[in-house]
Amino acid sequence: MNAVVLMWNPEISSFKMDDFLNGMKNFDHFGLNWSVWEHKKVHQYDRFFMVRVGGDNTGIVMSGLIMSDPYKGKDWSGKGREVYYVDLRPSVMVNPDSDLLMTTEELSAHFPAFDWIGGHSGRVLSEEDSIKLMNLWELHQDEHLDEFKNSLLAQRDDDDIDPIYKLYCMKAFLKDYAFEVHTNADEGYDYLDDVSYCLTLNNADGEELFIDLEGEFTLSYGGWHTHYFASNSEFECLKEDIISILTNKLGAVTLLVNGKLFGSSTTPSPITNKEQAIEKVRDVIDNTREFVRKVHRKGVEVSCKFWDRKLDSVVVLAPEEFPLPKSNKKPIDLRPHYAFAYYMEGAMFQNRSLLYYNRKEKTLHYLYEAGISYMDDRKDMERTVTISDENAKALERCFGLMVDAVNADKNHWDVLDGYECVLICGRRRVRFDGPIFEPPFGYINDIAGHLLEIMEDWNQAEFEKTLKSVPNITDKLERYIAENK
Repeated sequence: MNAVVLMWNPEISSFKMDDFLNGMKNFDHFGLNWSVWEHKKVHQYDRFFMVRVGGDNTGIVMSGLIMSDPYKGKDWSGKGREVYYVDLRPSVMVNPDSDLLMTTEELSAHFPAFDWIGGHSGRVLSEEDSIKLMNLWELHQDEHLDEFKNSLLAQRDDDDIDPIYKLYCMKAFLKDYAFEVHTNADEGYDYLDDVSYCLTLNNADGEELFIDLEGEFTLSYGGWHTHYFASNSEFECLKEDIISILTNKLGAVTLLVNGKLFGSSTTPSPITNKEQAIEKVRDVIDNTREFVRKVHRKGVEVSCKFWDRKLDSVVVLAPEEFPLPKSNKKPIDLRPHYAFAYYMEGAMFQNRSLLYYNRKEKTLHYLYEAGISYMDDRKDMERTVTISDENAKALERCFGLMVDAVNADKNHWDVLDGYECVLICGRRRVRFDGPIFEPPFGYINDIAGHLLEIMEDWNQAEFEKTLKSVPNITDKLERYIAENK
């Protein structure tokens, strides 16, 4: 990626000052082409810098990406010369009459060998000078950030996160290390788009570290990975983490349950005993109830990988060695003497909902216990309503079919969708986790899930409307059972 310097003198150019200002006003849809002198050195996705010359206020007024390889076109000056053009996508435009330009005096001080006030338009800087100019331009924007006003500056949101520019920044950052750069043309990297890159580094044992530069940044090592927002500050965090890994100040932690990846994290030092392993597991799974029970029931292998593999460690927690947390919640009685019951427990935030019908009292009961989610401001509550025998029988039949539908399903309900559900009808019961919108769970949610919402925020009319839909759901459940036997 080169930096291509374009010269613009509005006094003699076919691109006038009014054209520039109109481009700022219509920035989101603005594009243009420009002639390049060193067309054999210019390539698509090079970075361009447009410098205003020929007046009192001279300096960089525009920067962005070159969106095409050079192509021959008609001479803009009318002199019949052989002229090559490129298409430009501006990322930043600065009002040429403002005092926010990076001036030609500053540019000459940093690059004394380059003619910044004359010469041909479309000259290419060396790779070293290209990176230097890109860095200086970013610093200039940061220093004047508070001074920029809409009338003085037009800027795309993604200017600071140009992956091509970041590639060159990363290459300069890793100049003391051996690395490879991959594009979507390389086998195994087809997930990258045309202007995204992956850099890989190998340690002495062949373990790879991956750095993806896309619309966001991703760092992967030893089964662990993390994402960074596409911004300059996050890019600096990415570089800090890379150095921490390469200098063994940060290692990758993976949790394996039955040989399958269950979670990942990092550690500043090897994990060498079971107390440290338990603490790290708690940190990774964040006391999520379903995950805690699975680790307790099946055990877990806690593996640490460092860049220097001599520091690696493995600690195995056997089944039941990972302790279950003590719960301050009373168990909910789900004995089958109720006509039906529907119980949901939030695996992530430990909130619980129970809906059940008491045949003897002809009452529908609702119980909600709040969890630990900062996103859920609901409080513990209970509600009881009386329903007719006719509606109760319809619901009881519907719940019975719900249980049969789940039992008839050929798929195992392994997909954790945020809730663990228990359905009871008479002495039949089923416990499952499943995708909330797919049958048969979708049918169950149409009735039971909707009833839970209504019972929380009571609405008699909505309640009656939901009960009227029971026959329709019953028909769907019967068809589903017949199709999946």
